[in-house]
Amino acid sequence: MFLKLDETISNLDSDIEKSFTKHYIAYRKGQNFMEVHFHVDWLTIYMFPNARYDDPNKKIEYLNDRTWTLTARMYVRPEDNVEYIIKLIKASYEVL
Repeated sequence: MFLKLDETISNLDSDIEKSFTKHYIAYRKGQNFMEVHFHVDWLTIYMFPNARYDDPNKKIEYLNDRTWTLTARMYVRPEDNVEYIIKLIKASYEVL
């Protein structure tokens, strides 16, 4: 699933950069619009909280942590609908 997400995100804009850390990969265009944290059985994705998310499945959880910019969080598992997840990620990107 991550490879499909990574390819789709990278194709949104040629100016999107990836930043690798020990714990996650950040996607940015001037500033981070998304981070992917890896776990054994799932991904945790953090995004902008003020995007207009069409999320009837209620995948996104909003955090009250004011020290982070990316406070919209969702857990992604292999059985999740990849197209639905991509739609949510695109909404975070469109905030830029």
